[in-house]
Amino acid sequence: MAQAVVVQKGNPTSFMPLKVFQQIPEKAPADWISRALLNPPDRWLLRELFSSVAVLVGSGTWHPSSERLRAIRRESIETTLDNDIELEVRRSSLQLFRALQGTGTSGAARALPPGATPELLYLAKADGAGDQQIARYQGISARVAAEIQAVGLRSQSKWARGEDPGLGVILQLCLFGRSDDLRSASTSILTSSGYVDLLRAVLARDLNSGKLHEDRLVARAFIRMFGKVAAGPGDGGALLRVVCSEHIDIDTRIQA
Repeated sequence: MAQAVVVQKGNPTSFMPLKVFQQIPEKAPADWISRALLNPPDRWLLRELFSSVAVLVGSGTWHPSSERLRAIRRESIETTLDNDIELEVRRSSLQLFRALQGTGTSGAARALPPGATPELLYLAKADGAGDQQIARYQGISARVAAEIQAVGLRSQSKWARGEDPGLGVILQLCLFGRSDDLRSASTSILTSSGYVDLLRAVLARDLNSGKLHEDRLVARAFIRMFGKVAAGPGDGGALLRVVCSEHIDIDTRIQA
């Protein structure tokens, strides 16, 4: 039944079975999913197909043939380097390539040309890599965490006992994490917490300020997170202004 839903062309929810299988990879029809990636029934599914195969690779429960792995590796890097493919799909294809190379290595970074999209160059970095860019994103996450707690201290007296040292770490994983599954898990934790309304207010203010668009990666990270917590016409208006702006790059507008 799940496979029948996935192959329904034009069905806007056809990707949902893949999202489920990403949570329970041991139950996923791994061979079928990997074949679908190499011959997708609908290009709409590409992002989730790449993400699903990345989860399968990382699960340790799937043991494909060397030939299948070579084909998947070739597909993932070719997609990552194809500038005509939307960025969100290329993000997922790079995530799969990193999983195949080993996320703790610099193999993915070496595969990208020097002129690659800055977001892809960032996502290709090995885990544990430290540089000015990563330090900057740590600072942004800490700033957002501090602003959330500053509002919280005024609105909820129970927070007056002190800061939440874990909030900045969770925010960094949600906004700038290079692992799709870890970013997804962290986002679920944050969006299920009491911080949701405060997070929405801080992100909405930053999106409305227009300053985010000086760094496309930051803008897309905030929009991606905002999409998880946005509610009501005011938040819709903030996103619509991004979508309709001719001064913002197309990938960011697509994200919005």
